[in-house]
Amino acid sequence: MYLPVFIIQSFFLRFFLFFKHWYYDGFFFSIRKIISILTFFDSFFALKITALNLFQPLFQDYSIIGRLISFPFRIILLFSGFLLYITIISCAIFLFLLWSSFPLLIILKSLEIIFPTLNILNLENYGI
Repeated sequence: MYLPVFIIQSFFLRFFLFFKHWYYDGFFFSIRKIISILTFFDSFFALKITALNLFQPLFQDYSIIGRLISFPFRIILLFSGFLLYITIISCAIFLFLLWSSFPLLIILKSLEIIFPTLNILNLENYGI
């Protein structure tokens, strides 16, 4: 009497816990990873410090050449740092969206196998 109820409860509990782990825990795991990657690159680019010292001579070289070289060097450093940060964040968003769509695609494909007349994932229906 209690075994079927336990099996059904366990099924729904595991089903819920899978989606909690996949989306909720996975989201925070990916956020922590992205922050650690950006922190690693910030140790090289130091965008805030570079932006604050944009007009200061590089390595405290107050000669004319030191002043002329420091501004373009810092501009290139800022530009390349921003470009790298935007690339990393864009790739992370794309990979997270791709990763989070896997359970939905599996469910849709299994529904298509169970009910062959659905043709949910048939790309020919969408002109692709």
